[in-house]
Amino acid sequence: MDSKVLKEKKKSLVWRFFKKPLDKSIEKVKCPSCSDSVVYKGTTSGLMSHLTRRHKSDYAKIVKSSQLEESEEKNTQKGSAEILLAKSFATGLIPFKFSENPEFRLFLNSVAPDFKAPNGSKIKNLVDESYAEHLDFLQNKLKNVNKFSMMTDGYSDQKRNIHVYSLHVSFLDEDFDRQILFCGLRSVSAGDNVSVASVLTDIMDDVGLRMSKCSAMCSDAGSPLVLMAEKHGFDRVHCGCHLLNLIIRDFAEEKVVKKKHAHIANFARFLSRNKEEKEKLAAMTKQNGVQSCLPLPLPATRWGALHTLFNQYLEVYDSAKDLSKLKEFLVKPSELEVIKEIRDLVKPVHECILRLEKDTSSTSEIIPALVFIKDKTERTGSVLSSKLLSLIKNRLDASMENRRILCSMLLDHRFAYNKKYIQPLSWDIVEIYLEFYDENEEIDDPNDSVEMAEDDNDNFDSFLSSGYEKTSKKCDIKDELLKYRALLATNRPSYQSPITFWKGHKDNFPRLSSIASNLLATPGSSAVSERTFRRKSGQTEPDGNESESDSDDNEDTCGSADKSCTADEIESMFSDDEQL
Repeated sequence: MDSKVLKEKKKSLVWRFFKKPLDKSIEKVKCPSCSDSVVYKGTTSGLMSHLTRRHKSDYAKIVKSSQLEESEEKNTQKGSAEILLAKSFATGLIPFKFSENPEFRLFLNSVAPDFKAPNGSKIKNLVDESYAEHLDFLQNKLKNVNKFSMMTDGYSDQKRNIHVYSLHVSFLDEDFDRQILFCGLRSVSAGDNVSVASVLTDIMDDVGLRMSKCSAMCSDAGSPLVLMAEKHGFDRVHCGCHLLNLIIRDFAEEKVVKKKHAHIANFARFLSRNKEEKEKLAAMTKQNGVQSCLPLPLPATRWGALHTLFNQYLEVYDSAKDLSKLKEFLVKPSELEVIKEIRDLVKPVHECILRLEKDTSSTSEIIPALVFIKDKTERTGSVLSSKLLSLIKNRLDASMENRRILCSMLLDHRFAYNKKYIQPLSWDIVEIYLEFYDENEEIDDPNDSVEMAEDDNDNFDSFLSSGYEKTSKKCDIKDELLKYRALLATNRPSYQSPITFWKGHKDNFPRLSSIASNLLATPGSSAVSERTFRRKSGQTEPDGNESESDSDDNEDTCGSADKSCTADEIESMFSDDEQL
């Protein structure tokens, strides 16, 4: 369809001179200059004729003004198109010089004849300008932030000696709303903790933050990041999604699971290499009313990949029976039952991964997720479930040693003082841990009487009675914890988010809410940083999980790189490109 048809019909120039009537059926419109009544009846031809004949100078001014506006609009559209093109090159890791490719320019000319593609140098400059604008935005947004959490993830290509790290920060603003901001993506000279820490510090400097103000880091368990957190003295929260995926990964090493996984992975590889058979199976599954995607190879680092692959295999199994070239991938009924059991065992783990990778998740949900998975697994009572249960308990025990996670749970009204989430520990111990995060000066309690001044003790009776006056006491964290425990014991609120709870109770618990603004700023996973390295610009499903269209990728790549990464950093990933 012609693009011009899609454009909104332009407003007639006559309405820049005449006053447009609300009623289109009106017969005449009064001229604002000569006061003549001009025939209208819903059409502008008579008005235009009057304007061009009787008021030529006014008409010329209107036309000139309109042409200037159109010119400015075209320049704006061209500028926007150039910026979008530059960003697509950056996020797609396309060398900037590709814009000068003759075939690419012919393609652009065929779809947009009026658009002239900028050269490589211009695209590089546009990316730099976009980066500078993003820095200004971040500096303004972060100028009053005193405590924040950082989320980071890395990508390495050992063959090309490339190491890249991303940085996001999160904090609760003055309205008690969580803000998660992308700060940057930088190449690192080496993958050690010193190099990584130096680059992350540089990114923070650019946006006006200081590493010393970082309260916690949420990331995977990479040794450079673990050591960096230890050296800098801030809390480290093991990314909840990565933690749960390690349970699946370790479970996949069990002999039975490993064997079934290899069989299904071979099936997925066969489909990816045989387009005709894949199309036949897709048509067959659709005919059978199955909505599941076909099993295709998934990257080893894909969270919950085992459950996804097993579930897809089982969904299309009956359809595969009717295709001659898929017979080798069928199994005995007893083996099929084992595959179903494995699928069902890891399903709760995958469900919790999907929950924790949402940007709205909280660190306080990590241990409850493990408790939920443990309870579900204990109900099965099979040999395989006992092996999975052992892996779950190991991860749960390790998480119970994390002071920040425990204190976040205490400040989450959904879990606080519930014994099943904390056993074998007690909430009294966690209350002691919480005092570590109390950095507020003592607050006077307005309900207490004030100590009498010395001038009031000028006679003997006043002096004697002064001994019975209450002395001024301070609102300390223990007082607030008692009130908080009492509130939850009598009427536990039903808010779905702990942040929402503290937004409404920050005036009642000033000290606890101040601690909550620090602890609850940390999400339950570093998924926001992990998504930075997904191919195809991080197209995600509503649940935050990677779209199935990415399932044929063989490995995680830097595809959705930094939207504001400098041109030099992106160009450094293309060692075979000439310097611009």
